[in-house]
This record gives sequence, C-alpha cells and structure tokens, in this order.
Amino acid sequence: MAPSQIDDRALRSANYRLKNTPTASLPKIVGPITSQLVSSNFNPSENNPETIWLKSRITSLLQDRTPEARFSAVVLIKTVLDLGGSNTVLQDKERVIIWIRGLLDVLKKSGSTLTTRKCAIVALTKAFMLTWENATLVRELTTPSLPVFITACMQLLDGTFLESEVSELVFESFAELLPRHPTTFRSYVSQIQKLAVATLCNDPFNDAEMVAICSTGSKDAAARVLVLMHQCAQKGGGAAEWEKGIDELINSCHATLDQVFRAVIEEWQSVAGVRSTITASKELAAEPNAEADEKTGFPGWAGLRSGVQRFQILLSLLQAYIYTPTVTSVKMPLGRIIDLLTRVFYVQTPQTKDALRMRYNPQVAREEREELFALLPDMHVSVLEVISILLERLGNASLPVCTQFLDLITWLFEAENFEMNVRTGIYRCIAQLLHIVGPTLKKSSIKSLDKIIKACCKDLLPAREDTQVKTTEMINTQLTNNSKLGKVTNGASTSFNLQQSLAETFPGLHAAARDLLPILYNKLPTELLSTTTRTQMDRTSILSNNFEALAAAVLNPAPKKQSLLPFLAAVAPESAVTEAILRPRMPVILTGRQGEAVRAEDDKDAGDVDDDSESNDLAEENEDQIQHSMTVDWTANSRREQKETTPSASFGDLATTQLTVPGTKRSVEVEEEVPATHVKRTRMDNQENASVETPVLAAEAAIPESDIASVQIHPDVTTAEEESNDEDGSDFEMPKLYLGTVSDHDEEEND
Repeated sequence: MAPSQIDDRALRSANYRLKNTPTASLPKIVGPITSQLVSSNFNPSENNPETIWLKSRITSLLQDRTPEARFSAVVLIKTVLDLGGSNTVLQDKERVIIWIRGLLDVLKKSGSTLTTRKCAIVALTKAFMLTWENATLVRELTTPSLPVFITACMQLLDGTFLESEVSELVFESFAELLPRHPTTFRSYVSQIQKLAVATLCNDPFNDAEMVAICSTGSKDAAARVLVLMHQCAQKGGGAAEWEKGIDELINSCHATLDQVFRAVIEEWQSVAGVRSTITASKELAAEPNAEADEKTGFPGWAGLRSGVQRFQILLSLLQAYIYTPTVTSVKMPLGRIIDLLTRVFYVQTPQTKDALRMRYNPQVAREEREELFALLPDMHVSVLEVISILLERLGNASLPVCTQFLDLITWLFEAENFEMNVRTGIYRCIAQLLHIVGPTLKKSSIKSLDKIIKACCKDLLPAREDTQVKTTEMINTQLTNNSKLGKVTNGASTSFNLQQSLAETFPGLHAAARDLLPILYNKLPTELLSTTTRTQMDRTSILSNNFEALAAAVLNPAPKKQSLLPFLAAVAPESAVTEAILRPRMPVILTGRQGEAVRAEDDKDAGDVDDDSESNDLAEENEDQIQHSMTVDWTANSRREQKETTPSASFGDLATTQLTVPGTKRSVEVEEEVPATHVKRTRMDNQENASVETPVLAAEAAIPESDIASVQIHPDVTTAEEESNDEDGSDFEMPKLYLGTVSDHDEEEND
C-alpha cells in the first residue's frame, strides 16, 4: 500500500474521531490522535480536503469556551507545528497568526488550567522559533506577538502564580528565544533579571512570602537566562557585558567568603590581588551578614547558613557562565576563577593533628566555628562541581591547570574523605583529570593517588562487618524461601545481591567509583602503580563483576602478574569485547555468494602466482601423445576390490587420480568432477615448492588404443598414505592408481 494512502487513512480516522467525540471527552482521545498522526508521517503542508478540515477544526476548538476544547486545540497545534515545520507557517500564515493570538489568550485567561498554560508556552515557543529564518515571518508574526508573550509569562512568575514547573518552563523558553530576538527582550531585561534572581534565591524557610520551592531545573534555567542577558546589550557590547558580569560575580563570591570564613584566620594568599576585608583587629557583628548587592541584584542575607547557601548560589551562576555558549568570543578570567576555588580549598575541616595548627579568630564564638566546619563539605562539593564543569568545557585546553587541580583535590581528600558527597565529587573530577593528564603523570603524583584509589575500591565493595551480617541474613532468607520451593542457594547470587543492595543504597557514590576504576587502568602508567594498589584494583574488579574494569585490566596487564582474562570470560562470555580479546586474529568467514566470489578470486590469483614451468612442459609433451578421449571402464570387480582396500574412501570423493601409462615413466593427472566443498585451496606457506598442475579431464585425456584394453585401476592405500602431506590436516587423501595388467597386480598381492 502506498504511503499516501496510509496517511489519508490516519488523517480520515483522526478527523472522524474529532468530529463525533463530545467536547468533554476530547482530552481522552487527543493523545492517541497525536500519536496516530506522528506515526503515519502526516504532512500538514499538503492542501488536501482532509488537512484543511483538521486545521479548521483546531481553530474552532481554540476559540471554544470550554477548557477541554482549548486544551485539545493547544496539543494539536503543537503537533501540527512539529510535523509541518516552517513550511506550514509559510503556506498557511494567516491561520498560524490566528493560532498564535488564540494561544496568547489562553495564556492570559485566568480560567485556563495550569496544564493548558504550560502547553501553550511550549506551542508558542515552537511557533516563534520557526519564524527565525524568515525575515517576513519575524516581522509579521514574532515582532507583534513576542512582547505579549513575555509579559504574560512574567505575570505567571509573579505573586501567587509561582510554581516550580511553570518557572522552569518559562525560563527555558526565554533561554531559547532570547539569543534569537535580543532586541525584543532588551526592554524587559531588568524585570526578567529580578525574577531570575528571585528564583535562584528561593528559600521558603527564610522568606515566608514564598509559596513554593523552586526545583533545581528551574534554578539552572534561571541562571542560564541571567548569563544570556549580555546579548541584549547594544551592538558590539555583548562580550564586554559578559566579562563585566563574571568579574562582578567573582567579587561577590569573595565578599561572601569574607563573612563566612571570619571564624578562622585564612592562610590563603591571592595571586589576583584580592584581600579579605575581615581582620583580627576589626570589630565584627554578632553574626555574618551582607547587604543587598545592587550590581548583581541579589538581596541581603544574615546568618552563617544563609551565607553558605548564597555562596553555593553564586557558584551555580558561575557554572552557568562557564558552560553557556556565547554568540561572540569572550575572555574567561581563568586565573581569578582558580584563585577563588583555591581559597575555598585552603579552609578544611580540621583533623586531630591539624586542630592545633589552624588559627582562629578570637572574636568569633566557638559555636559559629563548629557550624562552619559542619558546612564546609557542602561548600567543597560545590567547588568540585565548578571544577568538573570547567574541565568539561575547556577539555585539553585546561592542561596547564590540571596538575594544580590534582594537588588540591588530593589534599582535600586527606582531610574530608569521611564525607560521602565529597568522595563522589572527587571521583568524578579525578576521572576527568586522568583523561587529560593521566598518561603524563610522574610516579610521585601517582603515589599521591593511592589513598583515593583504595577508597574507590572500598566503596565498590561492602565493609567486612556489613558483608558478614548481610550475607548471613540473605542466606537465611534464601534458605527459608528456597526450602519451600526446593531450590539450592548459590553463593554467587548472594554476592551479586550484596553489590546490588550497595548500589541502591548509595547510587551516586557507587556509580562514580565504578566509572573511575576502568579509567585508572587505561590512563595511569601500569609500571608506575604499586603492587599493592594494582592487586586491590584487580580484586575489586573481580568481586564487583565490573566488566569495563576487567577488560581494561586485561588490555593493560601488570608486569609479572597473571592476566584476568579468565575472569573476564566468566563475567561476559558472549560480549564482543571478550570475543575480540580471546580471538583477535580470527579472519572473517564469508558465506553465501560473496564468499564464493572471494574464494574463486583467491584461487585464480594463487594459480597465476604459483604457475610452475615444469608442469607446463609436461602438459606440452602429453599433448602430442593424446589423440582421443580416454574412457575408463569401472567394473564391479574393481569396485569391490576398491571397497575392500579403502572402505572409508570412494571414487566420488577423489579430486585427482594419477594414471601410470605402461611403457613410460610419466603419469597423467585425471581430475574428476567433485562437489565444491571438496576443493582444496593452494597453500601459500611455501611458495618455493608450490606448483600448478594442469588438470586433464577424463573426457579430454588420451591414451594409446593398444593400452586401453589392459587398463585396470587398483587403489594403493599404502602409497597414498606415504605421499600424504603431514602439514595438511584434511581427510581427503589422493590414492595413487596404477595402470597395469591384472596379473601384475596379483603378483604384487602374492608377494
């Protein structure tokens, strides 16, 4: 059936259901109708009667007063725009203008449901994006409608309409439209910036007016919009505005740290000329606080915990500055960013041996200092996220700073390895760093990673005490359950269950450690790893059934140690990687017509290369003697004798028969027609001894008529075995046949 007929059937079915379904039941069928149109490759750009009727029905539903009809119309409009693209907007411009106006009315009406408004935002965003490549469409559709859309979206974010899902959707829409229409957004920069900052600083515990907690996705989208605001600057000033914004952000981070770190006297010395505003001689307030920042638009805060949260918000905005693409090239202040991150790393949770070394500010109470040490791991996790984003964004361009990051992370691990989130962030950063500088690390740098590697191995395996308790419980449970079913408990399944329960308890930590282990094998020089560390890595790879780590261990073997290939084959015997490692040189076996063509070509090439002059001379001499076709009379007696002598061989299997002509010492090769499966290729191993024998078919071979009557064929098995090639393992041996009288053969048997 032609595709057009299938499309018409699906379209007619959709129109029939839209026509005969009551309005109140339309939301129930609009989903199946949409799926049906998408799967049938429906093209809204066609001007057939069914398509025109569908568009008219959508317009009437959009203008209906019932919320069910408007919701169905919004969903169908989004489907038509997705399937038709810009062609639909160009060909049916007037109808699309009506749809955009109707969607804006749905967005502004107070009677519309929240779900309908969200769908309207998505549909309008799609319509505005389709007009970007056509200046006429931008002038007629986007320019008059986009300001109304921006105003309606800002009203949704203001006051009691603040919802987590709506705010994320609105900011995602702004992030898509702002780079394409910066001139239109220029009039709303201050209002959008205020709403984005309010979303970032959303904290209902500190602000009673907040009615909902914004999700992480909405905060990330708001941060992207704040970064993209520099594109609304005057022509040519976008790059300068971006650089100004990130400089002000770094200054705000340092100002926040001045208040947060006031309980300790920092040993950090800035390389960018930044100095702390808090000194031991300066009188401090009762608690850390900061006033509102007019440059960035962030409100003020009070309290140590609020200050730490503000610093984390600023770091999330710094991440957005790093990973958000820009239209023009900008200068990233990498030195100032690293200086800021180093300052945070220099303040760590003190251990017993470091408690006396750290210096504290006597004006700050002990309770505030202890609270700071309790909040430090969260700050370090945020810093590790910035490093991860920075390495991902810069890639190999971050090579000059990778060694510094590696030293800072190793130092942090020694102080706060007890915190699970810190270990998770460290594993991810180490994996990214090893991808860049792993093969170039020296032995001293690799030795400093021993503690991180051992901790990674421990996180992949349960603790010994927990293992004993959990194993006992699981075995008892399985014995109880299996006794009812008559099954036997398997120790391997118990170990697998332990690994699965560990991954479910700490999914982020387990995933980060599991991803790091293969990278340690692949990126670190094997000869520089200590024997103890490599042994623990191998043990963890085996016990955790980590296929990637086992494959990396096999491909990067340790010196003077046995390979882990048996364990790899046991874990994933059917994997293509395992097959390639076990049999790396096995040629491709071609089957079918392609294989036959390749084999025929190989045989032809082999015959051309191994052509022997001696066989050619023999063929020329035989040509003069052969006058007519040779006919061999296979008698029943000769067949019986052949069967008794060689019970496992048959003349149908013989590829070549050597005939000895009486009175001469020459032999003529007679080739029988045999199935293609019995044809042997010419061996190319020893080309010096290789020769090509010119085959002479039975129908073409000629023997003097006087000798034809006395021809008897007797297979000699002993001779065939003596002349068989030792290197050839084939079962198809070529017995030698003598052309002589019957009496001669009987004399040989009597002897």
